[in-house]
Amino acid sequence: MGGGRRGKGDASRARCAVGWRLSLLVLVCAACAPDPLTFSSEPADASTGGAAGTGGAGGVAGAAGADAGGVVHCSGGPPASGTWCLMNPAGAPSARYANTTVWTDQEMIVWGGIDATLALFTSGARYNPASDSWSTMTLTSAPSARSGHAAVWASGYFVVWGGGTVGASYFANGRRYVPAEDTWYPMSPPPTGFEARDLMTFVSAGDRLIVWGGCGGPKGDGARYFPSTDSWQSLNSASAPSARCAAPAVWLDAGMVLYGGRGVFNSGVVHDDGARLSATSGWSSLGVSPLGPRNAHRMVRSGPNSAVVWGGASDFGQSSVLGDGATVTTSVEWTPIPAAGQSPAPRRDHSMVWTGTELLVWGGTDPAVGCSADGARYDPTTSAWSPLPPATLAPRMGAAAVWTGTEFIVWGGCCKDKCFADGARYRP
Repeated sequence: MGGGRRGKGDASRARCAVGWRLSLLVLVCAACAPDPLTFSSEPADASTGGAAGTGGAGGVAGAAGADAGGVVHCSGGPPASGTWCLMNPAGAPSARYANTTVWTDQEMIVWGGIDATLALFTSGARYNPASDSWSTMTLTSAPSARSGHAAVWASGYFVVWGGGTVGASYFANGRRYVPAEDTWYPMSPPPTGFEARDLMTFVSAGDRLIVWGGCGGPKGDGARYFPSTDSWQSLNSASAPSARCAAPAVWLDAGMVLYGGRGVFNSGVVHDDGARLSATSGWSSLGVSPLGPRNAHRMVRSGPNSAVVWGGASDFGQSSVLGDGATVTTSVEWTPIPAAGQSPAPRRDHSMVWTGTELLVWGGTDPAVGCSADGARYDPTTSAWSPLPPATLAPRMGAAAVWTGTEFIVWGGCCKDKCFADGARYRP
């Protein structure tokens, strides 16, 4: 199946632009959760930490893998505790943003996305931190070029579905990829009436992809896909949250939780509520949040039944960035994370992971200041923030991010009208 044509009121990509020449681009990034990118006339190379292309000491001079300038490269082995190393760029995907990124327990997969010239990609690659090497993914039977799509790791498959092109159409199709075979497999069409879309909420529930909402309407319905049997099921829409785009979500032991998001292009709507989808009892509210409206924020799982929301912007134009957050549990208990002490400066479109004990935040942007190359870690046991050491990366927003179990990997992203094809690994 292809996708529906975009309506006049929702043709955001047809009206978008890059850097000082253009105005607004609304896309999904994947890493983590899907959120929009705004290319704007931000101050050149502005940063709240680290200089473009220099970044200070992303490691210790003289450590294994360090060059004459003291920059540590991952080819010399994993970074020492509390330091970064630069990833091998050979074989990496071309510079891009709004790609999707997953961790397979062995490799990071990067696929699709768009660059600063609005060129879309059907290409991708797999990064193995054990060997600091990239493997190109086959283009044979790959999904068509797109951004704003859903992608997860489920039942041994990298599953891609939906998304859109620049000002042309949305997709209601996808493919399944098996890394060990470097092979793309067909994917059956979704249930009747489940329409093409992008910027949807999506999570992996281990053995399935769950998709809900999205742009192209906006949408307020959902479906689940099982890659092992190539089959779909519709989600019950009773008591579901209002239709929206770009609402990040995570899968907890008790089900999927989502928060915030926005309306379609030019709607001006930013949502201030959340919802939980239980496998047994359907949809329910996350209660009254201390966070208020936000979009372009990040949400990560922080335990079997808890998630963290942090950063983002309170307005539809994403100029009023936020530096606070909160933890929410499936029993609807909210605990604020204040913007205090050494907490990161307010930002949106940042990279964020949970390590099992701490929250790590890096990069992002404040349109009034520029892109960032700094970060911080939050310890919930002490309610305290501490800064991350500098990474030898240029300031950027929307970098893909994964947690491997021992390391925080960031790759790609954009700032102004420049996108990047480099990345780094940090070991707490």
